[in-house]
Amino acid sequence: MTPSILPQSPDVLVIGGGVVGLATTYHLAKAGAKVSLVTAGDIGDGASACNAGRTQVNEGNLDAFSLSVIVQSLERLAQLPDELGMDFGWRRIGYLCLISSEKEIHNWQQRCPALTAAGIPTEMMDLAQMRNAEPYLAQELLLGGAYTTEGLLDPFLYSHAFAFGARRLGARLFTHKPVTAMQVAGGRVMEVIAGGQRFTPGKVVVACGAWSGQVGALARAHIPVAFHHTEAFITEPLPPVVFNMIGIADFYEVIHSGDRAVPIGLGPYPNQTVLVAESVSYPPQPNRSASHWGLTALSAQLQRYYPSFGRFRVRRHWGTATPYSPDEHPILGRVQPLENLYTATGFQQTICITPVVTELLAQVVLEQEVPAELDAWSPARFMSDFPPHQGGGLGGLVDHPGNFTHDFERT
Repeated sequence: MTPSILPQSPDVLVIGGGVVGLATTYHLAKAGAKVSLVTAGDIGDGASACNAGRTQVNEGNLDAFSLSVIVQSLERLAQLPDELGMDFGWRRIGYLCLISSEKEIHNWQQRCPALTAAGIPTEMMDLAQMRNAEPYLAQELLLGGAYTTEGLLDPFLYSHAFAFGARRLGARLFTHKPVTAMQVAGGRVMEVIAGGQRFTPGKVVVACGAWSGQVGALARAHIPVAFHHTEAFITEPLPPVVFNMIGIADFYEVIHSGDRAVPIGLGPYPNQTVLVAESVSYPPQPNRSASHWGLTALSAQLQRYYPSFGRFRVRRHWGTATPYSPDEHPILGRVQPLENLYTATGFQQTICITPVVTELLAQVVLEQEVPAELDAWSPARFMSDFPPHQGGGLGGLVDHPGNFTHDFERT
């Protein structure tokens, strides 16, 4: 398709229609910027539509800044429906982290006081307490658990709420417009071609999750995001069997233990359906496929932890690419050496921290004052490993689970 003659010229062009891109667009528009968003698909698809809607609060990094962002985000989530003008099903719910090794018992004995002191009350549970909380859980697999209160929301409505709020503030959202080219001159992105439309923005934000590396490569910029492929499913409505959000303490060890893994996670929804997540694999390219292996492996792991499930029907089964960074901290800020290219990706607790981190990103893009601690999340921390002249690509591709490799030939 030939690009249109008259280009769109927003102050900021956001690439990516997931919740991070939409929330960034909202905060930029709220700050008075003329902002447009382009996305290859629909609003809120990709990883934003393929998640549990969990507002994870106690599984990430324990540095003071990360914890403060979580606490602030929980406060914002309660206010956002009124602010955005749209409800997204936000509610608080218990989270039980299952512990099956002495190593993780010791780890969580250290984590619980740190989380509680930061304003995220978390406590250890023995097997008797866990039996009261989850009577159908297979106790023989466990040594104990850690319990906190997090939150749950509808991920589809969450994305659309930010889209609704952004449009009310004058932002323009263009769907089904994949970015195919970027023109760079004088250390700046001068033009973006998306779905045959020309954009000549003042600044560009790449918020495409696992696809951020591919999009950044169009500007010869490196965004060092890796990914694993995750699958999950939702059951039909069932009699109550699961009463809290459920996860495992050794999640990250499990997903890096082989080419395929199933770190079980569960969640009950108000309509009596149950989310079952997630199977993990490592394909060479990010994609949104769902496999027979993923569905079968998840079902087997579910029956292992909750034998009472018996037979059930699956209402929906999906897969997507989930991004992460080499050091498991977010990648947020300006992408050097370009003067006007920014990114936001690689979040461990995306649903929870989106309200705060995207506001911080908007402040960075608009050159406003931000906390000094945000420098620790800047893409600049990876520049010594990736010289600018090498351009980019998918960036950090995973050759083998746990090994982050710098491979530019496969892009």
